[in-house]
Amino acid sequence: MKRSLHQLGEDALISRLVALMPREADPLAGPGDDCAVIDLGKSRPLQLLKTDAMVERVHFLTTAPPRKIGWKAIARVTSDFAAMGGTPDRFLITLALPADWPVGFVESIYRGMADCLKAFGGTLAGGETTRVPEGSAAMISIAATGLVDRKHLVLRSGGKPGALILVTGKHGGSITGKHHSYTPRQA
Repeated sequence: MKRSLHQLGEDALISRLVALMPREADPLAGPGDDCAVIDLGKSRPLQLLKTDAMVERVHFLTTAPPRKIGWKAIARVTSDFAAMGGTPDRFLITLALPADWPVGFVESIYRGMADCLKAFGGTLAGGETTRVPEGSAAMISIAATGLVDRKHLVLRSGGKPGALILVTGKHGGSITGKHHSYTPRQA
């Protein structure tokens, strides 16, 4: 019997796929961290690269307020920039939507995205829209760049046994829709 993605698990899948691709010999951070980190030169801040996708019925329901769906799409990326000590810069938004979605619903998703960008920084640089077959789940994918000062970069590899881990905000409550309105925080 062939092994399924579920049986393999996300981390093992990423390891297997990354091994197939050409990569930098010694990246500052790449697969396995919150963002990829690119060194643009000693006199410039480091660039953070991030992508994150939300799939209907997995990460959001269309019964949720569309503005909150949009907020969440941007906040997920912004939160990863904050986790690495950085700030958002440019965003690319890809929508894969059923043709029967109401235009007003999609515009409200974008209003939520705009609210989040205004709150935490960053601007729209472009994107893509495409149609999915009838009955298929919609997908919202965000690709973004961020910036971080070299002395403020925080990597997952920086954690050591015995290190203090701080978490902000209240935990749990995702089932009640709390996850649609969380606020990214930088410690």
